[in-house]
Amino acid sequence: MSSRRSYGKSSLRLAAGRLFARVGVRYYDLYYCETPLVAGTRYGPLEGDFDVRPATDENLSSIQKELGTVIEQNFNFAGSIESRCYVALSKSGITGYTWINESVIHVPELPLVPVPEGYVYSYNSFVFPESRGRGVFGRLLGSVYDHMSAQGIRTIANFVDVTNAPSIAARMKLGASKTRVRVLKLPAMPPVTIGDHPAFSGWLS
Repeated sequence: MSSRRSYGKSSLRLAAGRLFARVGVRYYDLYYCETPLVAGTRYGPLEGDFDVRPATDENLSSIQKELGTVIEQNFNFAGSIESRCYVALSKSGITGYTWINESVIHVPELPLVPVPEGYVYSYNSFVFPESRGRGVFGRLLGSVYDHMSAQGIRTIANFVDVTNAPSIAARMKLGASKTRVRVLKLPAMPPVTIGDHPAFSGWLS
């Protein structure tokens, strides 16, 4: 019974989202996740069946060719705000990727928000379907967290949809705390929060 009720709520939520989008209304039901990086702590695996490294132009081109035009547009925008991409590479190729930004927080259709000093914003992560169910996402994130910690970053910030259970679980396993954030964006009006306020209040200014 509970699974049917959950499915019904999810379907209703998707239908409402499509209806709102048609009239220019955006509604976001998110968790704001924040992970403190403790000096000397290792977050990624000591060894594994793939390496995590900054993406090359060749890597980005390969991902765009496989995933299509929408991803290409997302990647072009990420580059325009000076984001950096990290990829997980196995013997068979790229298994997943994630983006980070040290300057701004980016949620589609909402204004950019400055990132506090000592933070990076982690977003737009993806694991290819054939590599899912193997813990790739958590190991990818953990390795990126190690890269960030080595550069003096002390906190990872992220917004994730409340329905994205795998992403939430992976971040919580790495030590994240989470706060529910609901944001409503009406046409030609600044966004407003509903209920809990986000950690970064730039959307309200």
